[in-house]
Amino acid sequence: MVTSEGTFVDGKKITPTELRQMNEKESKQQQQALESQLRMLADHTKALTERITQSLNAAAEDGWEVAQMSSFGPDGLVYLLRKTR
Repeated sequence: MVTSEGTFVDGKKITPTELRQMNEKESKQQQQALESQLRMLADHTKALTERITQSLNAAAEDGWEVAQMSSFGPDGLVYLLRKTR
């Protein structure tokens, strides 16, 4: 809480330096959390891409080919396969 007498955290008056350090620590923690989420998202995307590639390669080995690929909403893909002649 900020008052005319200074800044108080948990009932203790803190100096501007302590307040700056607290803010820097909080910002660093938020940045680390964001980076962790981005790494997790990148890992998930990579795993999905690898799985789709494996599935399409397996279908190709069985004589199928991709005839058309379309997006389905913001998060999906649709592959139209056809049997090769």
